[in-house]
Amino acid sequence: SSIDEEGYMTNAFGRPLFVKDEQDNVIYNYYIQSTGADLPIIGFKAISDTIRGRYDKIHPLYVLHDACLFDCDEDRVSTLIDVSNEVCCKIQGFGKTHFYVSNEVISGKR
Repeated sequence: SSIDEEGYMTNAFGRPLFVKDEQDNVIYNYYIQSTGADLPIIGFKAISDTIRGRYDKIHPLYVLHDACLFDCDEDRVSTLIDVSNEVCCKIQGFGKTHFYVSNEVISGKR
């Protein structure tokens, strides 16, 4: 991505970025950081879209930094893991690049 006359550029997903400093290291940092910040949001949306209407016991909650949080019944944990591994590996715009997901199950039972 290049900077236009008004100081704007876009990240890998097309999100516009305003760049005040045109030093190469700053430009690269904006591009890499913003693209990396968008990946969990895109993954969260992909998982949410896939489960919506298909699995009644899985509920998307929110994205926190690089984590996508879901609430689900114990009998749906393996389904959620399977869906997240399937859809997050195939994010459009990155060719054959795969994004692997680390799944962690946290139980609310005491």
